[in-house]
Amino acid sequence: MRFLANENFPRSSVRYLRDAGYDVAYGSEDSVGAEDREVLVRAVNEERIPCISCQNSSPGKSDRPTFYSSVLICSISANFKGI
Repeated sequence: MRFLANENFPRSSVRYLRDAGYDVAYGSEDSVGAEDREVLVRAVNEERIPCISCQNSSPGKSDRPTFYSSVLICSISANFKGI
């Protein structure tokens, strides 16, 4: 499997996947500042599974942000014309 981790994805998770033998491209290494759309286009073009980390803070509950990491798996139809 091939993954594309955006620059907000935890570096420790990238290391873990690489240590497990997976091919992981990492936005913090080669595409800093890329917009989400660019990340998804690259993932499609390179046939990679995008790994995206979203940061969410809840005002009033805590001054510390909460991080949610996820793997987004997309299925593209044969008729897909591009993003």
